[in-house]
Amino acid sequence: VAVTGVQTCALPIFVIYRISFLVLLIAGAISCIKKSDLPIVPKITYKSFENFQDDSAYFTLKFDDGDGDLGLNPEDTSGNYSSSSPYYYNLYLKYLYKKTDGTWSAFFNPNPMVNDTQYYKFRVPLIEIEGKDKSMSGEIRVKLTELRPTINHKYIKYVFYVYDRALHQSNIETSPEFYIP
Repeated sequence: VAVTGVQTCALPIFVIYRISFLVLLIAGAISCIKKSDLPIVPKITYKSFENFQDDSAYFTLKFDDGDGDLGLNPEDTSGNYSSSSPYYYNLYLKYLYKKTDGTWSAFFNPNPMVNDTQYYKFRVPLIEIEGKDKSMSGEIRVKLTELRPTINHKYIKYVFYVYDRALHQSNIETSPEFYIP
């Protein structure tokens, strides 16, 4: 009797056991990788300020986020992220200037559309992280335009913080002071 269309395995049984053992060993090692110890509340620090001649600058901060939920999608504009909510923006930089007596003050913007303390507000985009460990660390760089509302402010600095998607506010940091000629 002839059998057609059937192939036989030529690997010895000990090779199959070794391959199976290696696959299980690798799978076990991957599942035992320790998740990051970063907290779920974002932690931020100042990194740099790059001033340009046209009264604009790049402001860069570093961040760590244990659950990787920092950032917003463009369509996140309702509910907690509606334009009337404080969470519509997720990065806030409060503008401060040094007064002639050496103290720091927030600038009150009298523009009827603002009528509040001068803030730079940004919507930092969401970064999708795949895998079990969603923790992430990185940098956020934003471009600041019109660094100061008046050229009389020669020394400025920023107080800044971020919100994640779970509405956790990060620590509040203050940049060093910057001289703007």
